[in-house]
Amino acid sequence: MNIDDRILKLDSFKELDRETFEVVENQFRESIGKIYNSNEYEKKIELYKQKIICLESINHYRKILVDLGLREREIMRLSKEIHQEASLFMMQRIDAFLKERRDKIIEQINREFVWYQGLKDVASKGAVVLNKGKNILNKTFEMANINKSIDVKDFDNRMLLERLLDENMEQKDVANNLNNILEQTFNFILDEWNKKINFHINALYERDKKIINKIKENKIKFQIDSTGQIFITGITSAVVGTLGLAAGWHTLTYALANVFPPIAIFTAIAVVFSGISNKEKAKERLITQVEEVFREYRRQILYLIDEERFEDLNGYCIYDYFGFINDAIANYYLDSIKNLYFETDFEEINEIIIAYETHMGLIEEALG
Repeated sequence: MNIDDRILKLDSFKELDRETFEVVENQFRESIGKIYNSNEYEKKIELYKQKIICLESINHYRKILVDLGLREREIMRLSKEIHQEASLFMMQRIDAFLKERRDKIIEQINREFVWYQGLKDVASKGAVVLNKGKNILNKTFEMANINKSIDVKDFDNRMLLERLLDENMEQKDVANNLNNILEQTFNFILDEWNKKINFHINALYERDKKIINKIKENKIKFQIDSTGQIFITGITSAVVGTLGLAAGWHTLTYALANVFPPIAIFTAIAVVFSGISNKEKAKERLITQVEEVFREYRRQILYLIDEERFEDLNGYCIYDYFGFINDAIANYYLDSIKNLYFETDFEEINEIIIAYETHMGLIEEALG
């Protein structure tokens, strides 16, 4: 039987790194030694043994690639899932903030509204000339059966809705509240990842106790509590440090205040003159205007989150930046998981598989 010299010298594996080559060499050493001093029948047996080694090794490395492929899909699914959960978390808090302010304004309207509010609002816009026309205006109130004489102090030169929006939705205050919600959302993402990572590592540990040794070798910080639960630390904090996010979101307050529309735009949405003919109908119309103003607030905030790009967020809009954070943590964690299996990358694993396949091809040629 003609044994190709490349089989005996393991030429197919020569391009691999030294450590991997030594592992392969140990696998075949005994068989190669026997081939040198065997008859045709025994050589054939040794070649079949080598073929089995190749098949088992290929299957081992392919299984690693399949497992890691599954882990990668699972981790990227987690990234999308947490991104969606964070977006829901953020919008629930934005809606709660807007509802709290809207309800407060409506409560103030119910408390302060008078059925001649429309006249007051129109008059308030002309308060600068009110003294000159006070007698005429008082006559108007008298004709409308309003038992009151009006004076300048009744007005602060703002209509009721404008004043209430000024008091409850001042631009910087809105920006501060949005900023706090974004910071809460950021912390929500980190907390969710920590929970998911802890759960995932515990699942791996339960399936393969040896995994804990790899965790130690790769210096991933962990602790085990009295029930045997493993808690991985340092992954999300390491990512935050790497991305320079530790400073938080306070730098966005000024940017948010400057891109968010001023109160005047929202006031302009409402047609404030409510009439004097029907008290309840006029008040309902004013409340309807408040609700429309807050629907517009929500639309503007959604646009700001989805479209406005911020220099402080690496040029991302807020929604995409949360996606960027999630993907960064996912990729960092995926690299950590890879290191629990092996200390090489996908490309090198594929090179090892190709080397075994090449060696097996030489064996099949020798076997005829």
